[in-house]
Amino acid sequence: MKAAQKLIQELNNREQELATDIARFAQILEVFPCERDVGQLDGARRAATTSRRKLSFFLKDNMPALDVPQSAEPSVRRQGQVIKKAFNVAQKRVRHCTQFEALMSEQVHAAPQDLIYKAASQTGGVEVMDHVVTMFLDAMHTIANPTAYTQSKSANEQGFHRDIPLPMNQFTKMIAAAYRLCLAQRKRRPLRFLDVGSGGGTKVLAATTCFPICDGLEYEENAIKAGAAMLKLLAPDACKLYHADALTFSDYHQYDVIYFYRPIAGLKNMKVLEDRVFSQARPGTVLIVAGELLSADLEAKGIQKLVNTVYVTGMSKSEAATLHELAKHMGTTVPGYGRRVQSDLGYWQPLLDASALNGFHI
Repeated sequence: MKAAQKLIQELNNREQELATDIARFAQILEVFPCERDVGQLDGARRAATTSRRKLSFFLKDNMPALDVPQSAEPSVRRQGQVIKKAFNVAQKRVRHCTQFEALMSEQVHAAPQDLIYKAASQTGGVEVMDHVVTMFLDAMHTIANPTAYTQSKSANEQGFHRDIPLPMNQFTKMIAAAYRLCLAQRKRRPLRFLDVGSGGGTKVLAATTCFPICDGLEYEENAIKAGAAMLKLLAPDACKLYHADALTFSDYHQYDVIYFYRPIAGLKNMKVLEDRVFSQARPGTVLIVAGELLSADLEAKGIQKLVNTVYVTGMSKSEAATLHELAKHMGTTVPGYGRRVQSDLGYWQPLLDASALNGFHI
């Protein structure tokens, strides 16, 4: 009995040592990447790796000794089962080590990346996968917007554009940049995204790769009906479409990222919409504006251009420049649509949480 208790105590000590080292590494990750002591971070990584190896060797050396013969006393067999269960749980956690140690190493050696990356030029022929992806995206847009070319009389009278689909490869680059800008501000969770003039909501659905709550604002009732039916099937907990007029909508302040692509045809009303968004949006809101903003005197309104057509509200030029630099050091992986969350990670969980705050995921 004493030997069994000693074995359990030794296992607990080994796991606690590893948990302490992982927590120390995770704590260092709370500092922005460009402000960290890389030597200190690497030292914490090495300590965690050493502790993990000690635990792995301990489990490997002692697992064979846990097999209790059937001839042993019932109390001895029960004790053996308890110990074996504890070792099995510990071994299961250790199995995660490869991917998590890679996650630690990636952050020690991370280099800044542009917010909008430039795709490498193709050297070969046209990729079949590109055509397949384009075909499916076009099909989804048609399903979500079956009446896109027959806009209602009311929408025409209001001066709203029919649905104009921005190419998805452009959109994904911009929401990835917006996500990293949110991380660089340590924004409150969950992050919220809004598409103004969402049509049937295909961009709303795409945004769930980066943001857990994604809404669309659309005036055309037929588009709302078709899009809502699609989103109910594909992402009912993450996406909603609202039938509303963008010029009278009063909840822009609820969102961390706001996207629009010329939802209104008239220049005058488009500027009215922009000013309404500017006046309501909280400082630090990221604006994705395909086609550039039209309003003049953006700096006087606290609107700063960061990269391409990605802007931020309520900041001075120097504050925006600092934010841009911080965001370049955020990781380039995103949570991902439908990402499975592993359970019972134990002492690895603090590492996963801290890494996610900086845009690094497994």
